[in-house]
Amino acid sequence: MARTAEEILAAAAAKRAKAAAVLTDAQKDLAAALEAEAEADAALAAEETRARALVLAEKVEAAREKAGRAYLVEGVDLVALFPLGKAPPVEQLPGGGTIVVRDPPPEAVDAMNAEVEHKKKGLAKILIDVLIASTVDPGPDGAEGATLRAFAERYPEAAGQAAQRARQLGGAKTAADKRGRA
Repeated sequence: MARTAEEILAAAAAKRAKAAAVLTDAQKDLAAALEAEAEADAALAAEETRARALVLAEKVEAAREKAGRAYLVEGVDLVALFPLGKAPPVEQLPGGGTIVVRDPPPEAVDAMNAEVEHKKKGLAKILIDVLIASTVDPGPDGAEGATLRAFAERYPEAAGQAAQRARQLGGAKTAADKRGRA
């Protein structure tokens, strides 16, 4: 038998009353404070992301000017490769949390294919090498290059994602070359 509108409304009211009694007033206050803190964290993360995006846009433009038509470049926000609030401090990341990658140089692609074929290294280590060879900002030499390698070895998942972005550029470059657009 179908329920009437009055029965449904009464059941809904009973559920609301039961839900209101689940938490004490102190728990409700704590939950509201935690929600406010989470909202503030999200707002801060959004502003930090916008700031990194501006820096990254400048780096990408400079790399494009330097590259001309020789290779494709793309910016990578390293912080965005981590779940919200789980990234290391940007001061510990290469390039202040932003790097610019290019399509992998042919020798890096050849080395990667040989390593995959011979199975002497794990895929994570192979992708780290591709990332290092494909990063144009910061350069692979000097302190920033060492920071990049340390980051890649400490966070192989994030490094692998960044390396995959570079590898995708390689496919886009090959396709553009075939069309005569590069």
